[in-house]
Amino acid sequence: MALKSDDKIAVIRTTGGDKPEYFTLDELNTFISSEESANITDLQSKINKAIDGAVVAAVAANQTLTLTGNVTELDTVVIGTTTYRFMNDLVPDVAYDVLKGATASDTLDNLIAAINKAAGEGSTYGTGTVAHTLVTATAGDGDTMLVTAKVKGTAYNTTPTTNPIDSGNKIAWGDATLKNGIDGTVGGKGTLRFEATKLWIAISDCTVSDSTGWKYITYTG
Repeated sequence: MALKSDDKIAVIRTTGGDKPEYFTLDELNTFISSEESANITDLQSKINKAIDGAVVAAVAANQTLTLTGNVTELDTVVIGTTTYRFMNDLVPDVAYDVLKGATASDTLDNLIAAINKAAGEGSTYGTGTVAHTLVTATAGDGDTMLVTAKVKGTAYNTTPTTNPIDSGNKIAWGDATLKNGIDGTVGGKGTLRFEATKLWIAISDCTVSDSTGWKYITYTG
């Protein structure tokens, strides 16, 4: 049943104890400040404009490099536009040269250090090597290395991952580019979305590369 203008509504003030006061709708409206009224109107507008559809989390593109054996001197690996060259004996001041290790695993450790500019500059990889601008690298299972884009989304799904020189046929990328990057759901702060059992709200601006601002509550029909 709809409320009539002369119906009274019980109100308990946050600073007035537990005793209710009774007001008609017209009287109640006089107690709502213009700012509060605007907030209520804005919230109602956002609820009415809530978008039907689940939120998609942003995912970084990645690719795996596998060594089926140790590399040969002068073999190369390319990520984006950066070339890493393997050497039996490292000339310390040649940037992006990587020392071939005693085993394939050791060689990968040196390559990972070079990509991330970790410990070992001048001893396991050349002095002057700069941390890769697009990816980071981590060791995977066995003699593998996983490279992951620093920025999430699809933008780096076409970043080249190649091995132009592979004399012993020991270097294998999973594909010729980074793959599997996913754009996150875009929404300005306060945007609402809904799906079957969740109501999503963006508590901060969300972009294709940063979807961490999306939060949700669950509900049942």
